[in-house]
Amino acid sequence: GGLSGLTSALFLARHNVDYLLIEKHTGTAIHPKAGGITFRTMEIFRQLGLEAAIRTASEPLDNIRGRIAVETIKSIDPEKLETAENSQKALEKERIENFEKVSPSKPASCYQIELEPILLQAVKEEKGNIRYNAELIEYQ
Repeated sequence: GGLSGLTSALFLARHNVDYLLIEKHTGTAIHPKAGGITFRTMEIFRQLGLEAAIRTASEPLDNIRGRIAVETIKSIDPEKLETAENSQKALEKERIENFEKVSPSKPASCYQIELEPILLQAVKEEKGNIRYNAELIEYQ
């Protein structure tokens, strides 16, 4: 019932293959893990008709770029931070331009906590069987 299982279920359903998705958790992710989606993965989501929904979900993170490591918030040097931010923006612009040369899709920043419900909704609109809060003990 995570990203791989839901995406697989969606592809199986779209190809008229019956499936049973079993997930031990009670629902989709509850923590904001796995936040970066590559352009190739976005191409796959585009094929599934989910790119627009994922772009909408990723809007809050669209302008968050890079990371800094500091001992305390107070120790941040505003000039160094601005220099790092400008450098990151230039790299990002170049990176996006390179993606646009090879793909109709660009990367997205969307946490798993936002992405899984989008996938789950799409899977529910197809045929198939999803069981949360379950465990597969034996298969014969």
